[in-house]
Amino acid sequence: MSRLSILLLACTGIATAGCGDSTEGPETFTASFASASTAAPGGRCPAITVVIAAPGTSAPGGAFTTAQSHCVDPGSENGAFTDGIFTFTYAGGNELSGTYQGQLVPTADPAVFTIDGEFAITDGDGDFDGATGAGDASGTTNLATGDAALQLTGTIER
Repeated sequence: MSRLSILLLACTGIATAGCGDSTEGPETFTASFASASTAAPGGRCPAITVVIAAPGTSAPGGAFTTAQSHCVDPGSENGAFTDGIFTFTYAGGNELSGTYQGQLVPTADPAVFTIDGEFAITDGDGDFDGATGAGDASGTTNLATGDAALQLTGTIER
């Protein structure tokens, strides 16, 4: 029997965990979380540092807790948030980390803004060791309450 025949037989059986489940090449990455943020002068940023901690879910990965922060300059005319850093911590010590930036777009409600951003996955540990990727961040935030809901859509390679 040829090597190809053996491989095809192995991948058609019931116990085929791993057949066709390669993590080589980019795969779709999605994540979502809702958070309450705190903003304060100083910290790691020149003007205002916004700190976020929240539970969320992603595919791949599952449930995570995020710890992140970004910088805001109140004098910015375009509502920019810059120099964002994040870590998603999953069960078993798996982690994803990266950067983000974007802007807040006004809505009809003066306290509510649409989030228009982008993220980059720069590293990971465990199941995500050496991961890279990128994508778009979208959602809404209420500056009066600090509440935000975010969705990330992009790709990941690991």
